[in-house]
Amino acid sequence: MKKMIALLLACLMVFTMMACASTKDEPTDGEGVAAELPEAGGDVEQMPETEQPAVEEPPVDELPVEEPVVEPAEEPVVSEPDGTGTPAGETADSSALQTILDTLLLDLDAEFIPYYSSYEVPQADAPYVVGYEQMDTNFDAALGYGPMMGSTAFIMVLFELPGDADAAAYAKSLSENAVLNKWICVSADYADGLANGQYVMFLMAAETACPDTVRQELADRFMAIDTAALNA
Repeated sequence: MKKMIALLLACLMVFTMMACASTKDEPTDGEGVAAELPEAGGDVEQMPETEQPAVEEPPVDELPVEEPVVEPAEEPVVSEPDGTGTPAGETADSSALQTILDTLLLDLDAEFIPYYSSYEVPQADAPYVVGYEQMDTNFDAALGYGPMMGSTAFIMVLFELPGDADAAAYAKSLSENAVLNKWICVSADYADGLANGQYVMFLMAAETACPDTVRQELADRFMAIDTAALNA
């Protein structure tokens, strides 16, 4: 009897183990059906990548170039004073004055010769150059001579006056009214005005810049020039 009970228990245990083995979990598709998984190493379909359209850039040579806008320059307006002289801002032909200046400076024993320069003097600039604000600017031409920069008390100006002008009175007016300290930081010791024909020489300087010997030599040379032959 005991053998029969033991045999039945052994059979029951075998059936129980077989039942547990048959109920092993398997993946399902949601309806109790085992889902089929792809085998390792199988082909996997991939989504195609979206290609971006290529943007073509124009060649450098074909790029538009903006032309710069150039404004036309305005013509300066120059006023003309009353009288028969050269308009303000302009000078007449000063070839005769250059000849006079060359004669004055030729072999002149003066230390300033290598450092001074000549330049034409327009009517508008003459009052400042001479140092006489109210001077008569009705001259035909004027040629200045002196330092181009720096504070040196020296200025010489040659004037060519119209044929009906009183050159002697013009020279006297310059010598009596020119401001000796027009340079502010330096001052002249004398101002001379000489007339020869229709030409006037104005010289204003300090004795250290133009000593009396040079001053007299310039005056003598100017008065000795045959001004009538200059325009012949």
